[in-house]
Amino acid sequence: MRAVLLVLTAVVVLAALVRGEHGATLRDLQDDVGSGRVSRVQVTGDLPPGTTGTARQEVRWRSGWRTHQVEVQLVAGPLASGTGGTTMTGDDGSPLPVTRQDVGALVRSWDPQVRVDRTGYPSASYSATVLGLEVPGWVGLLTLLQWLGAVLLLIHGPEPRWVSRWGWFWSFALPFGVTAFLLSSGPLPGRRYVAPGPGRLRGGRAFVVSLLLAGALGGSGAL
Repeated sequence: MRAVLLVLTAVVVLAALVRGEHGATLRDLQDDVGSGRVSRVQVTGDLPPGTTGTARQEVRWRSGWRTHQVEVQLVAGPLASGTGGTTMTGDDGSPLPVTRQDVGALVRSWDPQVRVDRTGYPSASYSATVLGLEVPGWVGLLTLLQWLGAVLLLIHGPEPRWVSRWGWFWSFALPFGVTAFLLSSGPLPGRRYVAPGPGRLRGGRAFVVSLLLAGALGGSGAL
């Protein structure tokens, strides 16, 4: 089971790096366009010419090997003059930066050579966050399966080395905590099992260590 989970972990990491999108800002987009690192921008969502109101726009672009993504609230007409703030509340309650000019038009004004591809409306598909990247929902599902598999291995597998079962459980909330468990808590495929010795890190101390590491590393994750 450990070998299967390690393969699954590698698939999740690779998928996150290939399909993951880095959160960005319009300023980041302007900097990337201005430096010539962007040749193509995808803009989703728009307001028809001559209309007023608001529309959410999703913008994606590649800079090097990274894919970046930003969501903005386009405001046109009387609302534009009445909206003095720099953010508005989106449909899901999250704050979105306000732009009074279509992002595609902004990109063209920064560099007319950049290609702007337009699609219909912002996607309503499920997404997840893995390794700080926004990834498709199926990658998030694989991450959940990896976490559940690691919990089953922790409960029913051989007694872990170095750290007790409870100690490893607390580490699962840390970035790469599950991966560390899979690699170092027991025998890797083809290796002989070695019984744990005295002096292992146990539940209480492991919980404190996990809290300290969480504060130092920031964020959380099941990988």
